[in-house]
Amino acid sequence: MKIEKISTPKSSSDTYSMAGIAALLAVAIVTVIASAAFAFAQMPANGGAAAKGNRLSSELPTSCKGQTWGNWNASCLESLSGKTGLRMVGVTTVAEQPDENTTILVRQSPAS
Repeated sequence: MKIEKISTPKSSSDTYSMAGIAALLAVAIVTVIASAAFAFAQMPANGGAAAKGNRLSSELPTSCKGQTWGNWNASCLESLSGKTGLRMVGVTTVAEQPDENTTILVRQSPAS
């Protein structure tokens, strides 16, 4: 039994197909880079942090002075939100620890 090695001759169509694949890859890379550059160009210079920073450093209304953060009375909440007729809803957070590495936080409404 005789085994012959079969070799396919290189043709010009193989060269063109490799060039086509390389060109498509180059176009894809340029497209990704251009879209990333366009996205970063539209972002604000500080990444939008100024709006948050301004909110955090702003002064509280006078109706909120002297109150603990998050534990505001109804008049303070109305001045913060700009809405009237708000009602207070309080919750108590209770931590349950079934084992050493697990903590379950449960929010409970206060009993009326």
